[in-house]
This record gives sequence, structure tokens and C-alpha cells, in this order.
Amino acid sequence: MKEYIKYLPEFLRDFSEINAINGAENTVLNDEWNRFCNIEKNQWIKTADDEGLKRYESMFGISSGGNSLEVRRSALLVKYNNDFIYTYYMFINYLNNICGEGNYDFEVNYGEYSVNINLGLSVKFLYNIVESYSRYIIPANMAINIKLKFNKHITLKHFTHKNLASYTHDSIRNTEIA
Repeated sequence: MKEYIKYLPEFLRDFSEINAINGAENTVLNDEWNRFCNIEKNQWIKTADDEGLKRYESMFGISSGGNSLEVRRSALLVKYNNDFIYTYYMFINYLNNICGEGNYDFEVNYGEYSVNINLGLSVKFLYNIVESYSRYIIPANMAINIKLKFNKHITLKHFTHKNLASYTHDSIRNTEIA
């Protein structure tokens, strides 16, 4: 935060009139500084608040649909990063930006002309978005197989029945369990 009195010469800082002006000016400077920080934050999708995300959604023609800020931010990143020429490394970069590293598995079978994408349960809300944009990006002669990485028995082996008793069978399979 900036203070008005620090910009004045030393000899003026002792006057009571200047100190009274300082109080009023600091309020204005604080308000302007907060607005500046808000504008700076809202110009980037990854740091934007609700107001900034609404602006981006109107620019891209996306409806928020009552989703959380993170889901809206992810949808905007998908839309923002979708215009590039397909290469293996560019698509990996695209998935890293959208899903985050380690939240998916990506495999290209060149002999079968297919692409396999397995999304982790932490990003399962991005399934439809990744599916639609993958078809847009990946060449038409390649088959796309997108699946969710459900919990398997082997990933649950360190849990006891007592730990898992509060879950239903469906939630054990479909929920990320820590």
C-alpha cells in the first residue's frame, strides 16, 4: 500500500494540515490500489475472481451454469488453449494446462491410429470438455478413447473395512479417496 505522506518532503510532514490531508488521501490511495490489484488479478484466467471469470465467459460465449470458480476456470482454460496445431507435445501441454500434471494418462497407438486418455477422478468434471475438444484437436483419422481412472481393488488395499464402511460401493469406485 502507498502512503501519501511518504511522497512529501520531510519539512512538510510535521504540519497538522498536511497530516489531515494525509488521512483523506490515504483512503483514496487505498481504494485505488485495491482496484488496481483487482484489475491485475482479473486479467489472468488462473487468478481471476467471479467478476473476472464472468467477463471471460461473456467473451468466449460460455455459460457458467452455477459451477464453482475452479470448474469455470478450467472450462475457460480449455476454450482459451484450444487453437493450436496437433502435435504430441502440444497436446500433452494442453492436457497439463487443463487437468494438471499427473491427473491423466495419455497414450498414442500409432499402429492402431488411436489415442487413449484416462482422466483421474479429481478432474472427472472435465470429461465432457476434454472429450469435445480432443475431437476438435486430434486428427480425424485417429480414434479417441477417453475413460475415467476409477478406483480399483489394488488402490484400496491399504484401507480396512472399517475405513471404507462409511462409503457405498458406488462412491468407493467413483470418488477420490485419500
